[in-house]
Amino acid sequence: MAANIELNKGALFAKVVSKLTKNSSFNVKTPTSVAGVRGTEFLVQDNGDKSDVLVNDGTVAVNAVDDDKHIGEEVVVEEGHKVTTNKDNNIKKSELTEEEKNSLKEDSQSVQSITEDARARIQDILKDFEENKARIKQHLEDQKESNRLELEGQKDKNRQELEDQKAKDKAELESVKGSTNIEKDALKTKGKSDMDEIKKDKGSLKDKLAPN
Repeated sequence: MAANIELNKGALFAKVVSKLTKNSSFNVKTPTSVAGVRGTEFLVQDNGDKSDVLVNDGTVAVNAVDDDKHIGEEVVVEEGHKVTTNKDNNIKKSELTEEEKNSLKEDSQSVQSITEDARARIQDILKDFEENKARIKQHLEDQKESNRLELEGQKDKNRQELEDQKAKDKAELESVKGSTNIEKDALKTKGKSDMDEIKKDKGSLKDKLAPN
């Protein structure tokens, strides 16, 4: 993975805290230099005519670059040193002044503070995310349990309604059977009464037809 930053004018303070792998690189390009790092803190300044690379920690490999983009010889800049390059492909290495060291130290502390604040905010965001995830999970579990109880309640209600309907149908059937038996008994009684009446009439008729 390659990270290439172009700085045409201004200043850039970089703090590379992770050691880069063999196939990775971090480079800062200005009109007059290319600075490549391997886990370090450094400052690059460019005013259009020249560039300064100031190293606060670690080492930086710097190459001068002229207007035709020709890259000059590499110079390794250690902690506490700087190099200055210009458009003529010239490169000069020197020690940092106390003022420059203090300025780099302040920049490093500012970056560290910003990094810690950002890390704290990220931790807060992750904490909120986990809490929200837990709340959502609990809500889903509660909803699932509520749905289960509602379903069980509906099943019990349907079961009771079915039992009630069965009991009602049974009662109606028993009522129909009872009515049928009463009607049968009534018919039997009426039939017997009619037979007795017929027998009585036959007896009376015989008596009338008998010779005196």
